[in-house]
Amino acid sequence: MRNPGPVAKFFILLIALWVASIFNFYNAPAQTSWHAIWLPAGMSLSALLLWGWSYAPAIFLSSLFYSLTIGRPLPAAVFIGLGNTLEPMCGAWMLQSVVGFQFNLIRKRDLLALVFLAAGASTLIGAATGTWSLSHYQQWFSDLATPGIFKSWWMSHAMGVLIVVPFLLALHTQPRRTLCFRDVTNAFGFLLLSVAVFAGTSNIHNPALPYLLCPVVLLVGVHYGQLGSSAAILALSLIANLFTSFGAGPFSLWHEDRFAMLDTFMVMLSIVSVTVIPTLAAAIQERDERTMELKQAKAQSDKANLAKSEFLANMSHEIRTPLSAILGYSELTLNPNQSSSERLKCLKAIRRNSEYLGNLINEVLDLSKIESGHLEIENLRFELHQTLEYLETLLGQRAQAKGIHYQLKIKDGLPRWVISDPTRLQQILLNVVGNAIKFTERGSVIVSVELIETEDAAGSSGHRMLQFLVEDTGPGISADKQSMIFRPFSQADASIQRRYGGTGLGLALSKKIANLMGGSVRLVRSTPGVGSAFAIQVAVGIEHGETIDGMTVSDRFAGAPWVDGSLDGPLIESQRQESLRQEKQLLGVRILLADDSPDIALIVRSHLTRLGADVATVTNGQEVLQRCLSESFDLVLMDIQMPVVDGYEAVKILRKSGYTRPVLALTAHAMRSDRERALDQGFDDHLTKPLEFGKLIDVITRFVDPDHLGPKVVRAKSH
Repeated sequence: MRNPGPVAKFFILLIALWVASIFNFYNAPAQTSWHAIWLPAGMSLSALLLWGWSYAPAIFLSSLFYSLTIGRPLPAAVFIGLGNTLEPMCGAWMLQSVVGFQFNLIRKRDLLALVFLAAGASTLIGAATGTWSLSHYQQWFSDLATPGIFKSWWMSHAMGVLIVVPFLLALHTQPRRTLCFRDVTNAFGFLLLSVAVFAGTSNIHNPALPYLLCPVVLLVGVHYGQLGSSAAILALSLIANLFTSFGAGPFSLWHEDRFAMLDTFMVMLSIVSVTVIPTLAAAIQERDERTMELKQAKAQSDKANLAKSEFLANMSHEIRTPLSAILGYSELTLNPNQSSSERLKCLKAIRRNSEYLGNLINEVLDLSKIESGHLEIENLRFELHQTLEYLETLLGQRAQAKGIHYQLKIKDGLPRWVISDPTRLQQILLNVVGNAIKFTERGSVIVSVELIETEDAAGSSGHRMLQFLVEDTGPGISADKQSMIFRPFSQADASIQRRYGGTGLGLALSKKIANLMGGSVRLVRSTPGVGSAFAIQVAVGIEHGETIDGMTVSDRFAGAPWVDGSLDGPLIESQRQESLRQEKQLLGVRILLADDSPDIALIVRSHLTRLGADVATVTNGQEVLQRCLSESFDLVLMDIQMPVVDGYEAVKILRKSGYTRPVLALTAHAMRSDRERALDQGFDDHLTKPLEFGKLIDVITRFVDPDHLGPKVVRAKSH
């Protein structure tokens, strides 16, 4: 329901105050001006607090019309109207001056201000003005009755403020809730109980019986908060006022003192209204907030547990699949009846699945680093042309192996040198373009490269972006599946994974890395049966100078040599030449290798001895200490997790003993924090398993003189 406008509010307030005044008048004892609670006093103050002072004229007019309705002289009606208007205006001004416009009865300061300023001080204005007007303009009014009328007038207005204001403020501020049958039943039950107490105790000489309803009011507050309890107090006040005014209820037997007893009861209700109920409401609010926090924490915990379970299930599947292939092909390789060509195919399959496992672990580690905020993006100056040529060679081979057309389009103005992270850029392109080639069975994959300039929020020139538009003629992605493709371990269709394989990490990882590089990876368009287009953007720094001329590179690999249809064919000759170049590269270098895994030790030793190194092997840190302190080695390769003495402890003891030769960590601990810890403990560099033997040789030659005249100690920097 739409809130009423200012004019509607004005007339609603005027009519509501007039009706409440008439209600009070006809429920007062005959021939008296006594009221236990004057409802318009609280209603007027609430209106000014909630709606503003512009509604003060409605208060004056309602009081004027009421006085004229019950036959008061016009001058008296005017003065009483002015008093009844100044009273809430003064109260609202004092409250807003002390506590501000954000009035909240849960705060102690606001409660004290309501009691002493609004109910205690400002109501004196209305009582004084009204009493003076009645004594001056109504001849039947006795001057002797003035003190009693003043007291009754003041207390009734104070009770109206203390009982009505909390209810109306709670009604305005507390969130609405849909009433159910149980709520209506409970409200009706409370009203019935209150009526029963006052109607059924008319002949019982015990004025304390109505006070037994106070625990019920508190119980209502526990279940329904400040709004429910303040409504219950207001209802109970009106019921007590009605019964006592008409000579019924437990106070009626004391004819002379029944109004004083009712006043005492009303004072008790007002105290409950402005002290106990707000305190209870604050406790309930705190309880609800803590309950909500616990629910949110539980929901987050359940979500984290579900995500962990899904992650472990996916990881188990992704690891077991290639592991099964490795074990199976290993069994086939051990078969003595296998031919050389079949054994070679098995070895290639073992290597292919092993590389898949390594890539999976690296992708999971990268995702973990991104989530923890530990993946750092480098800003390096590199030749973009070389990166594009490398990707063109690798991806072009994959496309040609599948018999699809691959094109790399370079638009005019592309700089040859840029500043960004070349490794992460290659990783993104290999994932996105590799996906396009993998999923495309026929047709083409076209990659367009250009330099664009984005605009910031103000519309001015923003960052320069390197944009790759990857278009394919693959199966496409349906609209209802497109939101899934950037989720880890998710693919658009389960049949896709069964047919093409893959972890479902590539796009998710690429998007997160691109975001860290100031760009994005997004799906531009996709139509099932037609194809898809992805846009990759990364922010780059530009060095003005040489540019790559606009060109189209395609069909570059036509007629390239192939061996067994594998992707290794064009690279075999270069690999052979590189292998010949590395022969005897480490001739004369003495290396101590420490690893408690015989298989790892055998593999590393075989590679190093093939290059001419003299390698001694040990299985724990204690043996490292014994050999290093008694023999001369040019370099030490040491695992970290070993029995007896681990790698950290061993290198610390070596450094304390004055050992200055290079010691390299050889470990499966691959996180950035592991590298930093290794360097802090005394290692000169940090190499992760599974080993890239080309990188291992490069690191060894960096730390050992080519002429083997002693070690060249160059401590690696953490980056």
